[in-house]
Amino acid sequence: MTTIFQTQALSELNSGEEACELLDGVLLPLLPASPHLLAQRAFCSYSQQNMPEADQLYSQLYAQHPLRLEQVDVYSNILYVLDHRALLANLAQRVIQVDRYRPETCCVVGNCSVRVLCKLKKKTFPLCRQLLQQKGSTRKGGPIFPTSFATQSRICRCVDTDGPRVH
Repeated sequence: MTTIFQTQALSELNSGEEACELLDGVLLPLLPASPHLLAQRAFCSYSQQNMPEADQLYSQLYAQHPLRLEQVDVYSNILYVLDHRALLANLAQRVIQVDRYRPETCCVVGNCSVRVLCKLKKKTFPLCRQLLQQKGSTRKGGPIFPTSFATQSRICRCVDTDGPRVH
């Protein structure tokens, strides 16, 4: 359990190589079907700017778990950087059907609209900012969206710029 926490902390602190070593050497052989660990491995590849590998891992993850929205903003950044317009548009449609009021969804639609329609982007990224500010409010008795602090900070970096960027 401490190794999972250590991997999460290393990946959030941009120590991607160490996190990848822990994931590949210790965790993935023990839990090969874990979607969380697969997402962490894909994020490590993204942090190291290994876009083809990150694209492959995220596409595998979202093929296995099509309703998952965690880290979908990172996957949309990868698709944007790799210029996969059709996959990005398909991803935007899919996440809107899952939950259109999550900040991750707004980032995906914003990344898609950067390529397609700037007016939609100008509406979508401010909506994302507004949703992040309303995190304390509720919808039908539950929270609007269950996002972690790391996800919120990634989304804020995406919203504060004119589009996705690679760190």
